[in-house]
Amino acid sequence: MSHRQRLSRHRSFASYLLTLVAGGFAPALPAQDLACDPGAVTLQGAEIRVSPGGQDTANLQCALDEATRLGVQKVKLDPGTFTLDAVVSARDFQGQVEGTTRASTIVEARGQGAFRFEVGAPSVKFMTIRLTNPGGAVAVEFSSDASDCSRRTIFAEVDRVDFEATQGASARTAGVIAVAADGCGGSDQRLLGKLTVNRSAFAAIWDGVATAMTGNAVVTVSFNDFQTLNFCYLGRDSSQDTSIIGNSCEFGSHGTAVEQGSASAPASTRMRVVNNRFTYRGSQLPGFSGTPVCMAWVGNQVSTVVGSAEENSCSTGPSRFEMVGAFAAGTARLRLSGNAFGGDYERAVWLAQASDTVLDANQFSNSFSTADVLVEVSSARTIIGPQQTAQVLNNSNSTYILN
Repeated sequence: MSHRQRLSRHRSFASYLLTLVAGGFAPALPAQDLACDPGAVTLQGAEIRVSPGGQDTANLQCALDEATRLGVQKVKLDPGTFTLDAVVSARDFQGQVEGTTRASTIVEARGQGAFRFEVGAPSVKFMTIRLTNPGGAVAVEFSSDASDCSRRTIFAEVDRVDFEATQGASARTAGVIAVAADGCGGSDQRLLGKLTVNRSAFAAIWDGVATAMTGNAVVTVSFNDFQTLNFCYLGRDSSQDTSIIGNSCEFGSHGTAVEQGSASAPASTRMRVVNNRFTYRGSQLPGFSGTPVCMAWVGNQVSTVVGSAEENSCSTGPSRFEMVGAFAAGTARLRLSGNAFGGDYERAVWLAQASDTVLDANQFSNSFSTADVLVEVSSARTIIGPQQTAQVLNNSNSTYILN
């Protein structure tokens, strides 16, 4: 073969590679029969497509099973309404379950939820998930391997999904949770990995996003619209690097909370709450108890929450209620900076068993029945910066108020 022929073949191969890169590398799989209803589930190129209107639970389950078996990375849901009578689940799925648009692809879950994924790298995108079970349900659950608790790493994503609960089905509903599988309760069996919830909407859901991950798992909840009846975000007994960024949160109990409440909880967890808008709506539903809090950190003797809240706004909305803006207990190295607290609060900032806390550049409405800032005797080394016009009720001998 001449040098010119070799060069021509090299250029042809290079052109082929450039075509793949420009168009996205998505090789077509060989034609084969799927073990599914061929009228509803088909293999088209590198994706499995599912159409609604038939045995939707069985068809979606079969599509996920076949995608996992064949290594297909996308299960595409056509426009229409898919009715699920049971949870559709997958283990080790590495890919996307993707609707057409949020408005056109509806998944109506009549049972205990819509999707459950154990380990793997699952993603849910571009659809509306509606919960209708009056007994409560979870729209999307991510967990460890229920058959082998040692397999506990997941890389999960929810992107541009609308979550709804019908009237009467809102109590004990959740949009997204990431926890260890049932039966995997040991401290070395907690869920590892990463969770991202991005640009989604939660309407009349009891809890928006709840996680209990460990090993410095990365959790990012960003640019979502929450209209929840209880929590917008809750982290419980976790060891996470958690970022709550740019969300709109209308809540009935706590806006964003992290609780380290059991003796087996990890030693510490981290949380950043940045540029969110919190509004308390005061639903006062049956069973509601406690004081509403926009931002809360709760610890115990063996656990510490390290965190910051920056550039957030926190208000009571149209309902006036004695509440708390930021409550910190069991925290260390907490910074509250540039936040705006407005409305009829009992107090804006409440520090209890909090050490090494800095408050600077915050805005207080001075309409609090007790104080803008309450520092309990159990708190240590608190610095309150100047030019905040804060009314401070200080019961600790290690608080420094800078004028």
